[in-house]
Amino acid sequence: MGTDAGTFMNPLKDTAKELTELTKAGASNYQALRAAGLGSAELLKIDQDYGSLEVGKYADFLVLKDNPLKDVSAVEQADKQVYQHGERKF
Repeated sequence: MGTDAGTFMNPLKDTAKELTELTKAGASNYQALRAAGLGSAELLKIDQDYGSLEVGKYADFLVLKDNPLKDVSAVEQADKQVYQHGERKF
């Protein structure tokens, strides 16, 4: 995942599209999703608190209608639920 998200050239709302681009470049859906979650947390050395759903970690996750392991673009669906630190935000 890119490190320039949140700039005028790469708004945060476009970050999910990077997953689709990763799969177009040859990554599996699982590899793309891992890069966005645990892989990024490992690179930032914050994987002890973020990146996967485990006891003692912050619960940041999406609830989706469709399975992103079958179609990674599911993370872009408009009707998703967003949880941050275990609390629903959207």
